[in-house]
Amino acid sequence: MVEPNRPQMSLKHPDMPKFMGKINEYYKFDNHFFKVPYRQTKFMEPYNRKLLEEAYSAIFDAGVNPASISSGKIGVFIGSSFSDQSTCEYLYNKNIHSPYKVTGCSKGMLSNRISYWIDGKAMSYTIDADTASSTVCLTQAYKAIRNGLCDAAIVGGCNHCLNPMLSVSMRRAGLLTLDGKTKCFDKNGDGYVRSEACGTIFLQRAKDAKRIYCEVYYAKEKFFMSPGGVMSIVHQPEDLEKFLYEFYNEIDISPDMVEYIEANAVGIAEADSNELQAIANIFAKNKSIKIGSVKSNMGHGEAASGICSLIKICLANHTGIQPANLHYHDPPDNITALKDGRIQVVTNNMPLNRGYVALNSFSFGGSNAHVLLKNIYKPKDKRKSISPIPHLVLASARTESGVKKIINYLKNKPIDPEEIALLHNFYSTDVSGHAAKGYVILDTDKNDKTITSSESTQLYNGAKRPVWFLYSGMGSQWASMGASLMRIPIFAAAVQRCCKVLEPKGVDIIRILTEPDETIFDNIMNSFIGIAVVQIGLTDVLKELEIVPDNVIGHSVGELGCAYALGCLTAEEMVLAGYYRGLISVEEKLPKGAMAAVGLGYKDVLPICPPEIDIACHNSSASCTISGPCEDVMKFIVELKSRDVFFKELRTSNIAYHSRYVAKLGDMFRSKLEDIVPINKLRTNKWLSTSILPQNWDKPEAQYCSAEYFNNNFLSSVYFEEVATMIPSNAIVIEIAPHGLLQSILKSSHESCIHVPLAKRNHHDSLGFLLDAIGKLYEAGLTPKIDALYPKVTFPVSTKTPILSHLVEWEHSEDWLKSGGAYDNIAPSREVIFSVHDDEWSFMKEHARDGIPVVPEAAILFLVWEELGNSHGVEYNKLSIGFTNVEFHGTINHLQEDLININVNIMRGSEKFEVGGPDKFKLSMKMGYGSGEASLNTDNTLIGLL
Repeated sequence: MVEPNRPQMSLKHPDMPKFMGKINEYYKFDNHFFKVPYRQTKFMEPYNRKLLEEAYSAIFDAGVNPASISSGKIGVFIGSSFSDQSTCEYLYNKNIHSPYKVTGCSKGMLSNRISYWIDGKAMSYTIDADTASSTVCLTQAYKAIRNGLCDAAIVGGCNHCLNPMLSVSMRRAGLLTLDGKTKCFDKNGDGYVRSEACGTIFLQRAKDAKRIYCEVYYAKEKFFMSPGGVMSIVHQPEDLEKFLYEFYNEIDISPDMVEYIEANAVGIAEADSNELQAIANIFAKNKSIKIGSVKSNMGHGEAASGICSLIKICLANHTGIQPANLHYHDPPDNITALKDGRIQVVTNNMPLNRGYVALNSFSFGGSNAHVLLKNIYKPKDKRKSISPIPHLVLASARTESGVKKIINYLKNKPIDPEEIALLHNFYSTDVSGHAAKGYVILDTDKNDKTITSSESTQLYNGAKRPVWFLYSGMGSQWASMGASLMRIPIFAAAVQRCCKVLEPKGVDIIRILTEPDETIFDNIMNSFIGIAVVQIGLTDVLKELEIVPDNVIGHSVGELGCAYALGCLTAEEMVLAGYYRGLISVEEKLPKGAMAAVGLGYKDVLPICPPEIDIACHNSSASCTISGPCEDVMKFIVELKSRDVFFKELRTSNIAYHSRYVAKLGDMFRSKLEDIVPINKLRTNKWLSTSILPQNWDKPEAQYCSAEYFNNNFLSSVYFEEVATMIPSNAIVIEIAPHGLLQSILKSSHESCIHVPLAKRNHHDSLGFLLDAIGKLYEAGLTPKIDALYPKVTFPVSTKTPILSHLVEWEHSEDWLKSGGAYDNIAPSREVIFSVHDDEWSFMKEHARDGIPVVPEAAILFLVWEELGNSHGVEYNKLSIGFTNVEFHGTINHLQEDLININVNIMRGSEKFEVGGPDKFKLSMKMGYGSGEASLNTDNTLIGLL
């Protein structure tokens, strides 16, 4: 973790250490996700950027969706001390002019910007307690939650090393070592290695947490300093002992119960010896205690050191392994507890007993803190979370590669239902700013290895689409259509409810759903029952997933499904309606009829249709269904065939539904329905009727879900074509039936809609098809509560449930301003972003060349003049300037983009310069300048633009 310095920190100076702990790509930031404007991002402290991303990662690892805590009482506590980026480069650099420096370089914004992102309604503090900063933040957050001031807190700390001169000063103060080794507890400790660090945790009440690494049992801070008021990193053992004694007198836990101490241990022999002496006198009087310090591994994170120590403790409890302390060889001569074994420095990885752990954090300014943590261990019991169905896992991220990262990770490891439960909870609500979505279906083979049956990723624009439920009717049934769906507990429960209703009538619903022999549907009653039960089960699944329709539409008997989806019929009432619809068809003798789908619309068929045949269903402008006597229908089919018109005979048990030939069944069916639905219920506007033409929807017979309504549905034509035109072009249309019967019709008439059938005829894996459909609904913008399909996971998850934060991937395509290093040698530069909508640039609206609006060249030269004045601390209008050999390569068309970006970078020591702009625009010139009222010496550096 400790490596040679980055170039910006390399300085040829005898007191400049050559090693440091580094954060890679500190100049990267996903500003769009956090809604930070471009210009603001340029002037943000690097650790302000990183803190935002780390805060998200902590929440993600906790399995908490950011939307669920938005506008809540969430506190933010961030520790920060040395600010060697803003003070030296941004805030006081005379060549950088921007109002965004004020907020970009403010320490208060380290916490405030996180609070703004989550819309927190509790305190938002940035605390500077030098090296104890982040630990003091933890104590403050702990107290705030205990006192009810906030419900949860984001606690963090940050430290960046971007200016070498601060390290030189710290070395001269006796704080830093030159050999790159922080020798904690060693008598040869000669200082620490500075380390960059940026970390956050999400602190919650235990009862609310979905994951617990450890509990904060008690936390306290106190100000005390060295004798005589001297600011020093070396604290007297008596002061430390007094503080620790007070701490444990305030709680019911004895120091003897503490198993391990994560010490402050800064790698300075005297300071560490004093801390060891205090530990011996408080914690190791009657027993041995283990100690260590993360500073030996990564260097001193300074303001972030406390959060680094806490994260180390959390990881140790997570893995059950206490990591080794490095660079400890020779114990101090005056610490007998180290020699007799009462204090044991952990020098090898060793098992952790998961008891009480303490954390020391001291500062040179006098703010000191101690935290007692209780390690929580919850064993993993795989028996409690065995799922009868494959695991569908949803994921979203900033990019498609971010989604694929999550999917590939899950595919290449054993399935962990608790880990998946955390992901289910996180993705239960859309994450604002995620531009890609995807899903994967995971299962295990006979060797208990993870296999993938389906996966997908795609970009997502965030648009919310209306949701339409479509219930198709007769013809969607097929053998074994419900067999694999019965593995879904929700679906199986729905089937059982229906079974209780029809078992007394001698109907075996399970057989209807699982029988592999197609002849079971020769009895039309089985078709009506089977379709109804499957639609009830699938609707129940969607309800549990909290997928709610904006509108529902049904085709023929499918309108029963509409009534059930909107609560107008119960499952029992719906299945009975389907049962009696089939029963009266079977029991009553009817003339032999037939039905056929025809590849012509109602308006095209009507002129050529024989009078004996009725047009039963208006499906679309290119499809309808005819119904009538069998002989007449067959003759008409022959005629259609001669005209090369598509047709398909339908299996309806020789019954001509939706025609005059079933009219005599009406009274019987109405009578049965009146027993099932004795009370009329008002239909909502969500339900668009297809058994009554739209122009008649205001009539009484169309207003209610009633026996009369469904009798009319049974007898009348189906006006699906007329009503389907009301489906919006951007709708998500979910077809709920044993088979997506209407997919071809809808895809041709509503090409821009997203069509998702939940089942498919004769598919080898109906369960997998349904899970795949749910994944597609997620990709389309819905947020199904997928955990409803699986055994309930008891939170918090078990201790060894894998960490998730490493799965977060950002959109880091852009590099933001890096540390410049030698600040006095920075060339004057300026980035100008403007548009014709700005008052001072509105004149460009009238400026055109050959009819094309362009930015005037004079305006560009003016920017050069203005920047030249800025670089010399002179108002431009008091500086005379002349340009020679000006060459413009192209023009800037200001209508090509909303914002125009021009880079002005004046190079010292050269007469050449360039101006860069959009569309490969380039300006090359030489320039000389004379004196104005400010009187500049013309022998000074000549200037060019790059």
